[in-house]
Amino acid sequence: MSSASRSVFIVDDHMTIQKMLSDLLGCLGYNTLTASDGEEAVELYKQRQEQIGIVLLDLVMPGMSGVRTLQKLREINPEVKVIICSAYFQQGQVPEINEAKISGFLNKPYSITTLSEKMEEVLSARLDEKVSEFNPQITN
Repeated sequence: MSSASRSVFIVDDHMTIQKMLSDLLGCLGYNTLTASDGEEAVELYKQRQEQIGIVLLDLVMPGMSGVRTLQKLREINPEVKVIICSAYFQQGQVPEINEAKISGFLNKPYSITTLSEKMEEVLSARLDEKVSEFNPQITN
Protein backbone atom coordinates (compact mmCIF):
# COMPACT_ATOMS: atom_id res chain seq x y z
CA MET A 1 0.00 0.00 0.00
CA SER A 2 1.45 3.42 -0.93
CA SER A 3 2.11 6.03 1.74
CA ALA A 4 -0.67 8.19 0.26
CA SER A 5 -3.18 5.39 0.69
CA ARG A 6 -2.20 5.21 4.39
CA SER A 7 -2.90 8.94 4.81
CA VAL A 8 -6.30 10.09 6.03
CA PHE A 9 -7.69 13.62 5.80
CA ILE A 10 -10.08 14.18 8.72
CA VAL A 11 -12.58 17.02 8.17
CA ASP A 12 -14.67 17.69 11.28
CA ASP A 13 -15.57 20.87 13.13
CA HIS A 14 -15.20 19.20 16.54
CA MET A 15 -11.59 19.23 17.74
CA THR A 16 -12.19 16.34 20.16
CA ILE A 17 -13.36 14.14 17.26
CA GLN A 18 -10.36 15.20 15.17
CA LYS A 19 -8.00 14.28 18.02
CA MET A 20 -9.74 10.98 18.78
CA LEU A 21 -9.73 9.95 15.10
CA SER A 22 -6.10 10.99 14.66
CA ASP A 23 -5.12 8.88 17.68
CA LEU A 24 -7.19 5.87 16.61
CA LEU A 25 -5.99 6.00 13.02
CA GLY A 26 -2.40 6.42 14.22
CA CYS A 27 -2.80 3.17 16.19
CA LEU A 28 -4.02 1.52 12.99
CA GLY A 29 -0.94 2.70 11.09
CA TYR A 30 -2.40 5.68 9.24
CA ASN A 31 -0.97 9.20 8.96
CA THR A 32 -3.51 11.99 9.42
CA LEU A 33 -4.13 15.56 8.37
CA THR A 34 -7.04 17.58 9.79
CA ALA A 35 -9.28 20.48 8.84
CA SER A 36 -11.97 22.14 10.96
CA ASP A 37 -14.32 23.28 8.21
CA GLY A 38 -15.09 22.93 4.53
CA GLU A 39 -13.18 26.00 3.39
CA GLU A 40 -9.99 24.86 5.13
CA ALA A 41 -10.50 21.33 3.80
CA VAL A 42 -10.77 22.48 0.18
CA GLU A 43 -7.64 24.66 0.46
CA LEU A 44 -5.58 21.92 2.14
CA TYR A 45 -6.78 19.32 -0.34
CA LYS A 46 -5.72 21.52 -3.27
CA GLN A 47 -2.23 21.70 -1.78
CA ARG A 48 -1.81 18.11 -0.58
CA GLN A 49 -4.13 15.85 -2.59
CA GLU A 50 -1.25 13.62 -3.74
CA GLN A 51 -0.53 12.81 -0.08
CA ILE A 52 -4.13 11.90 0.82
CA GLY A 53 -5.54 8.43 0.30
CA ILE A 54 -8.95 8.92 1.84
CA VAL A 55 -11.10 11.69 3.35
CA LEU A 56 -13.28 11.25 6.45
CA LEU A 57 -15.83 14.04 6.08
CA ASP A 58 -18.35 15.22 8.66
CA LEU A 59 -21.69 15.85 7.01
CA VAL A 60 -22.93 18.65 9.25
CA MET A 61 -20.52 21.55 9.77
CA PRO A 62 -20.93 25.32 10.12
CA GLY A 63 -20.09 27.40 7.06
CA MET A 64 -19.53 25.18 4.04
CA SER A 65 -21.58 22.01 4.57
CA GLY A 66 -20.17 18.52 4.23
CA VAL A 67 -22.18 18.06 1.01
CA ARG A 68 -20.76 21.25 -0.53
CA THR A 69 -17.25 20.33 0.66
CA LEU A 70 -17.64 16.93 -1.00
CA GLN A 71 -18.72 18.58 -4.25
CA LYS A 72 -15.69 20.92 -4.15
CA LEU A 73 -13.31 18.03 -3.45
CA ARG A 74 -14.81 16.17 -6.45
CA GLU A 75 -14.18 19.23 -8.64
CA ILE A 76 -10.51 19.08 -7.65
CA ASN A 77 -10.22 15.30 -7.97
CA PRO A 78 -13.15 13.27 -9.35
CA GLU A 79 -11.52 10.08 -7.99
CA VAL A 80 -11.16 11.22 -4.36
CA LYS A 81 -12.22 8.54 -1.87
CA VAL A 82 -14.58 10.05 0.71
CA ILE A 83 -16.30 8.43 3.67
CA ILE A 84 -19.13 10.54 5.07
CA CYS A 85 -19.39 10.46 8.87
CA SER A 86 -22.51 11.71 10.60
CA ALA A 87 -24.69 11.22 13.64
CA TYR A 88 -27.64 12.55 11.69
CA PHE A 89 -28.47 13.83 8.27
CA GLN A 90 -31.14 15.84 6.56
CA GLN A 91 -33.44 13.83 4.32
CA GLY A 92 -33.15 16.39 1.52
CA GLN A 93 -29.38 15.90 1.31
CA VAL A 94 -29.60 12.27 0.16
CA PRO A 95 -29.83 13.00 -3.61
CA GLU A 96 -26.96 15.49 -3.40
CA ILE A 97 -24.75 12.93 -1.64
CA ASN A 98 -25.58 10.14 -4.06
CA GLU A 99 -24.87 12.46 -6.96
CA ALA A 100 -21.44 13.17 -5.49
CA LYS A 101 -20.69 9.41 -5.34
CA ILE A 102 -19.31 8.80 -1.87
CA SER A 103 -17.06 5.86 -1.11
CA GLY A 104 -18.73 4.97 2.16
CA PHE A 105 -20.79 6.10 5.14
CA LEU A 106 -20.22 5.75 8.89
CA ASN A 107 -22.94 6.45 11.45
CA LYS A 108 -21.58 8.26 14.50
CA PRO A 109 -20.74 6.95 16.97
CA TYR A 110 -18.78 4.07 15.48
CA SER A 111 -16.26 1.65 16.93
CA ILE A 112 -12.59 1.37 16.04
CA THR A 113 -13.40 -1.99 14.45
CA THR A 114 -16.11 -0.47 12.24
CA LEU A 115 -13.79 2.40 11.29
CA SER A 116 -10.93 0.04 10.46
CA GLU A 117 -13.13 -2.25 8.38
CA LYS A 118 -14.64 0.65 6.42
CA MET A 119 -11.20 2.17 5.78
CA GLU A 120 -9.82 -1.11 4.43
CA GLU A 121 -12.96 -1.72 2.35
CA VAL A 122 -12.77 1.71 0.71
CA LEU A 123 -9.00 1.69 0.19
CA SER A 124 -9.04 -1.76 -1.40
CA ALA A 125 -12.02 -1.10 -3.70
CA ARG A 126 -11.38 -0.75 -7.41
CA LEU A 127 -12.45 2.54 -8.92
CA ASP A 128 -15.53 0.98 -10.51
CA GLU A 129 -16.58 -0.51 -7.14
CA LYS A 130 -16.06 2.50 -4.92
CA VAL A 131 -19.36 4.28 -5.39
CA SER A 132 -21.79 3.72 -2.53
CA GLU A 133 -25.37 4.77 -2.34
CA PHE A 134 -26.04 6.92 0.69
CA ASN A 135 -28.25 4.64 2.72
CA PRO A 136 -27.80 5.30 6.44
CA GLN A 137 -29.53 3.05 8.92
CA ILE A 138 -32.21 5.12 10.61
CA THR A 139 -33.26 4.17 14.12
CA ASN A 140 -35.98 5.74 16.18
